[in-house]
Amino acid sequence: MLNTLLIIITTFASQTWLQALHAIRNNHNKVLLQGISLTGLLTTIISETLWIIYASHYGLIGGLSNAILSMISVLTISIILYKNNLLKLKTIITYSSAIILSLIVLHIVPISIITVSAMIIATIFLIPQTVKTVRSIGTNHINGMSNYSIIMIIIANSIWNFYGYYYSASAYLLSSTVLLLCGLIMGTSKIIHYKKYH
Repeated sequence: MLNTLLIIITTFASQTWLQALHAIRNNHNKVLLQGISLTGLLTTIISETLWIIYASHYGLIGGLSNAILSMISVLTISIILYKNNLLKLKTIITYSSAIILSLIVLHIVPISIITVSAMIIATIFLIPQTVKTVRSIGTNHINGMSNYSIIMIIIANSIWNFYGYYYSASAYLLSSTVLLLCGLIMGTSKIIHYKKYH
């Protein structure tokens, strides 16, 4: 029962699908959409590719379903950005190349290296968006990152901390701690923005 509950919770314990909903709701608001970090999206793709391999190897269904949902969400956001001329064909080719290269290379790489890589990339993937959000204080770009997504980052990474501890999955434990910190920094940035500029 606890395993099933953890799978369901961890499937949706990610800000990416909420960010996709935010992009869908604001799909014609170019100013808001410019607040989405393209580097963050690319890093997310690479990170989730690693998590898919890691979770598949260790039979972590919650981690696998979460990574797949995140990949679908990034694809949705990318399509919206492309339709608004905020994402160029060159970047889409880079995205695709990153996925294909990751899949080819990672099938011949030992799982220990994949684990370390997943930990490192998953730990840093939210940093570009965090930096962009902090730099957006005082501008309309601050709304590029959904408030709900930030709340989810904080809640989800608290859950991932428990998940990592429960399954002794140090990769999830370390990355979720850093991502929780990123969520807190973005949340604080939004609070500062609204107190100072509204």
